[in-house]
Amino acid sequence: MLQHEWSPIAVPAKPQVFVLMAVFFGFALIHSFFAAGWTKNFIGTIIGRRALAGLYRLGYTVLSVAITAAAAHAILSLPDRKLPAPWPFISGAMILIQAAGAVFGALAFRKIDFLEFIGIRQAVAYISGRTAEVPGGEAFISKGVYSVVRHPLYLAGIMVFTFSPFFTINRIIVSAVADIYFLWGARIEDKRMLDQFGEQYRNYMRSVPAIVPRCGR
Repeated sequence: MLQHEWSPIAVPAKPQVFVLMAVFFGFALIHSFFAAGWTKNFIGTIIGRRALAGLYRLGYTVLSVAITAAAAHAILSLPDRKLPAPWPFISGAMILIQAAGAVFGALAFRKIDFLEFIGIRQAVAYISGRTAEVPGGEAFISKGVYSVVRHPLYLAGIMVFTFSPFFTINRIIVSAVADIYFLWGARIEDKRMLDQFGEQYRNYMRSVPAIVPRCGR
């Protein structure tokens, strides 16, 4: 009689888990350090407020792309192990959630000036001699998907990262750490917006949840 041979799921070695967490938390630390308002203000005292307003956002974007690429390369270089795929109907539901997250993120970007978001508009204004964006200035958006949650881009990231139906050991670890970072990033962004907009943003926080939409909205 034929016996079915079960293939045990390999648990990653502790050093590999530590490497994955160190890479991601290193990325999060660098990213958050340069996103912090006090870091931006300190750099402004060195390069001047006008240069800060014109060049900081683009520099931050370039740095973000570089450290994201470095972290992705380090993670993809580690050995990995595929896990059994979920049942087809579960995989289908997960893909739908990912698609909804991508659409939600795209709707959030529709409310944002993309060239300003990555810093090109400010840099062009600075290089051309025109007055760039006020240092520390950020748009306060409360319409569209921003009336559903305060951080729709973070929610979109959680939906896309967490609900991938392609399971591997490394991807599950990275997804868990990424979700923690998205929640942490939401708290940092709330603090930055409170510092800038004060009571106006505090009232917005009272009426609109951070990540999880309220039922009935």
